[in-house]
Amino acid sequence: MLAAVMCAGGVPGTVSAAAAPEAKTSTVKANGLVLTLTVKPRTASVGTTVQFKIYFSAAHAHGALGYVLQYGDGTTSANPIPLFCLAGPGRPAHATWDLAHRYARPGNFKVVASGYANCGPGRLTTTVHVLVS
Repeated sequence: MLAAVMCAGGVPGTVSAAAAPEAKTSTVKANGLVLTLTVKPRTASVGTTVQFKIYFSAAHAHGALGYVLQYGDGTTSANPIPLFCLAGPGRPAHATWDLAHRYARPGNFKVVASGYANCGPGRLTTTVHVLVS
């Protein structure tokens, strides 16, 4: 399934979503950037470990790649990135982060992942819901 989305700065992009019974994946693409968030399982019991995988790539990165993941329950995860910039046209870069989280209470949690390249205007955001009972 593909749908039109607006990315940072009002730039149009596309998003696709695929689902298996135990996992949910959402991918956003725009301006040489790709962000994929996979959550497994997408339905869980309170206290069960939920796995998150974030993949981000940039066709012309001028610095390190980073992510911010909001779990929807008030907690957030982010990677520390060095503050440096590359001169010139940039270079292709990609990174994958594997994370785990346990929800302390039941609910339908909106998980928001953002990926970005340091020293550049590009940032993508995608969302997946996790149902905890």
